[in-house]
Amino acid sequence: MQPNLDTVWCPDATKVASGMEMERFADEADVVIVGGGPAGLSAAIRLKQLANEQEKELRVCLVEKAPQIGAHTLSGACLEPSSLIELFPDWKERGNHGNYIVRLGNLVRWLGEQAEELGVEIYPGYAAAEVLFHEDGSVKGIATNDVGIAKDGSPKLTFPGGLLIGCSPGFMNVPKIKGTHTAMKSGMLAAEAIFPKVTAENLDSETAGRKWIHAPEYSESLKNSSVWKELRAVRNIRPSFHNYFGLYGGMVYTGIFYWMLRGKEPWTLKHRGEDYPFILGVVSNICLLITDKTINI
Repeated sequence: MQPNLDTVWCPDATKVASGMEMERFADEADVVIVGGGPAGLSAAIRLKQLANEQEKELRVCLVEKAPQIGAHTLSGACLEPSSLIELFPDWKERGNHGNYIVRLGNLVRWLGEQAEELGVEIYPGYAAAEVLFHEDGSVKGIATNDVGIAKDGSPKLTFPGGLLIGCSPGFMNVPKIKGTHTAMKSGMLAAEAIFPKVTAENLDSETAGRKWIHAPEYSESLKNSSVWKELRAVRNIRPSFHNYFGLYGGMVYTGIFYWMLRGKEPWTLKHRGEDYPFILGVVSNICLLITDKTINI
């Protein structure tokens, strides 16, 4: 779904080249999801499922930098279908058959079709390049130009105005080399955490004095979910290779403490150095932004 506009979207016309007239366009939504991957689409789908079940009006918009949903999702995968079955119990009856060796691009395109059927507004070809903030530092919305923002801290799963979902917060099972099902599940849990907040009748738009939304319940839901249980069992596998014996030491550790003891050791190993410099570069692809009904683009 493409907006019918003949303008270039820019949050501040003073930042464009002189001699060019740019119009600032703003639109409003209840929830904006940045990134059309498995996590973002699962969050959008789950939100609309909840809204339809409870007969709530909820505008959910998803922006994706690729020209088409799935165009930037190039890898294949051996899909663990647990989250897909939870999201669509009848997914096999929706034109899917065969085994679970998939091309992720096709899976994402299919999820995009299901999302649109549920009423999610999908805007491919628009990269969310800037996060907009309120004066108190909470997330206000997004802008779709190339300005960017400073990145100066380690990410958390929840923050005022938004949540992190998908693979970038670390929801990948290293020994399985699988992360699609955990990414999808994180998106579904995020949707369930924010739905009662964004549909609360006492919440109004910013012009009526609405405050930002914070959903710490998301972190707690993750800790009580299959995602947390699965990833806790494999938490030490990757850092175990950062030892004096290198590859072979990591293989021995994995054999003893994962394959034999199933990750029940009472300690948690650390990676060398901080991991957030590697995470922050791709956060925009998986960040779910809960706005105050304003998408600034």
